[in-house]
Parts: sequence; structure tokens; C-alpha cells
Amino acid sequence: MIKFEIKELNTLAANAPISNIGQGQALKSTKNIKQCIIKFGEGTSLKTHSFLIDSQIATHIYLDSETNTVKVDTTDKKIKGLLESKLNNLIKGLLKGHRKGMTLNGVGYWIKLNKSSEPQFVEMNIGYKNSIKKEIPKEIIVYVNNESSNNNEKLSLSANEIVCESYDLDKLTGWMSSIRQLKPGYKDKYKQKGWSDIYWYNK
Repeated sequence: MIKFEIKELNTLAANAPISNIGQGQALKSTKNIKQCIIKFGEGTSLKTHSFLIDSQIATHIYLDSETNTVKVDTTDKKIKGLLESKLNNLIKGLLKGHRKGMTLNGVGYWIKLNKSSEPQFVEMNIGYKNSIKKEIPKEIIVYVNNESSNNNEKLSLSANEIVCESYDLDKLTGWMSSIRQLKPGYKDKYKQKGWSDIYWYNK
């Protein structure tokens, strides 16, 4: 069962962004800002995601218990479409998770998962003098070479293919994009050496 609540903010760190559905501007106070919280599950399986939103917009958001979707009650079609899309992506992520993948192309290039440290990281050789390490955020599960960062599931993947999963679609896409930009394949017009485009990985 999905639970949805809106709370007043008591404190907010300077320059904290309005996450997910705002414009990303820096905030200096909690005035006119509310915190929206979406929860799914119980006990140790509880998943929670929260974000900040303008208080005037927050008054238009409600949970449709029959369809388990978040609705936005406003005549502004632009706001309604944006909010419902992002909020229901969060719910889909909490219920099923989002998975995306990409492939590293190039002779001698490789990627591997290092689980011997905390936090865990992925390490890759993408043609530079030294290999590059990228820390795995706690909200993201990474699958590489028949291994996974959470040890619960393994995927049958192609060589040098990485698949990442998270309930937070924005964070998932952002983290994978930061890896791709280290060596984007589209910059090599002839051999396409580097990372492919990011694609949806169907469960």
C-alpha cells in the first residue's frame, strides 16, 4: 500500500535544492516550502522517498487510493502533466524499481564491480592511464558481469554491459549519465569507443 503525506519543514540547509519537481533554485529558508513523502511497504522492507515542493502546488496533490496513483487537482495542464508524471514515476519506482543499462565498447576496455569496500564502487578502464572508480549511491543497485551490488539477484548480461536499478528515476539517470560522460561513444565517430546511449532494461 502506498502512503502519501505532506509535512511542514522546520529546518532546511542553505542552498538546498527543490528536488525532483521544482526548478532547482537555491532556497534560503523554509518559507512557502513543504516536504512531500511517499512510502511503500512495512518494517524492514519499507521504502521511502521525499522531495520539496512549493506549498501552493502541494495543496493540489492527493493520493487516489483506488488506483494507487498520485493525482494533481489543477486546471493548469502544464503543472498537472509534469507533477503527475514525476510523482507516478516515483511510485512505480517504489513498487517495481526502474532499470536502465548501457554498454562499454572498445578493445581493452572493461568494467567491474568492487564490493570489498564500503561504500561499493564500479571501476572501469576507458582508455586513460589509470582506471576510474565511481562510488555507487545507496539508492542504486548495480549489475555487472553476473554480479550485483546487493547480492540478491544476478542478471545475464553481455560483456561490459552495466545495468542499474533504483526507485528514484532522476537519481538513476543522473548517476548513469555522469559515468557515460567520462567516455561517451558518440564522440568517436568511427569506432564508437566508449559508453553507448543509456537504454531501458526490461525486467
